[in-house]
Formats: sequence, structure tokens, C-alpha cells
Amino acid sequence: MTLTKEQASTLSGNELDEAVALAQGWVKANYKLDVVMWLVGDNGFIEDYHPSTNGTQCMAIMESERIGVFFADNKQGDWLASMIFMSQEKGTTITKVTGETAMIAICRCFVMSKLDVINAT
Repeated sequence: MTLTKEQASTLSGNELDEAVALAQGWVKANYKLDVVMWLVGDNGFIEDYHPSTNGTQCMAIMESERIGVFFADNKQGDWLASMIFMSQEKGTTITKVTGETAMIAICRCFVMSKLDVINAT
């Protein structure tokens, strides 16, 4: 999968969930024809991974990546997710994106912050 920031900012559904898994370095493993499974390091397999609609899965990403989210009182009624990354090597990087729900915004923000990982797969 190769994504631009513009493409990542509009992902939804299964495509967004897949991009989140790839952003974490997981490997897609289709051992069951009707279920997508993910190989997660030495921890085995995960199936039924849908962080864009599963609050528990999304919250784990939000907390580990320190993504902030709030309701943007705009005409679209969108949620805004943002994160700031600071390093001496790369300087300050701000990632922000909207989504129809808080979980979609958080997942899009995470994916946009990890495009180098996704595009390397």
C-alpha cells in the first residue's frame, strides 16, 4: 500500500483499519478466506481489528501516540485529531486531520504520522 497525506486524510472503513495495522508494522496474513488476520510480532495473530469503529482498539492508539481529539464546531460537524512530534533530528512535526467520528479522526491522524512505515511495506 502506498499513500499520500491527501489519500490518508480521506480513508475510511476497512481501508483505514488496514492502514492503521500497516502503520504499526503488522503483516497481513489471510489464513481464513473470509477474515483478515494480522501477524503482530511475536505475539501471534489478531483478527477482527477495526480501530476506526472499536473504541478499545482506537483508545490504545490514542494513548500510546498521544493524539489529542476534540469536536470541531464547523459546518461539517467533524472531529479534529492532532499530534505533535518533536526531535532534534527532524524538528517539530504537527499532524492534524478531521473525521466524521472521533475514532476516524484519530486513526487518520495516526496513519498520516506513519506514512513512511506504510509506504515501506
